[in-house]
Amino acid sequence: MRETEVFEPHMRKWADNSTKTAVWEVYKFIHVNTVAPFTTFRPKIRKWELLML
Repeated sequence: MRETEVFEPHMRKWADNSTKTAVWEVYKFIHVNTVAPFTTFRPKIRKWELLML
């Protein structure tokens, strides 16, 4: 995948059709599906660890 395909909008048809109001670049989909879940999951793990102690 070239850099323009990842960082510029309207380079992938599925990326344009996936959101109704916003135009996202492909890198945003990658971030949301890989990194973002762990930022919300990490506090839950910490809370669970404290309960287990």
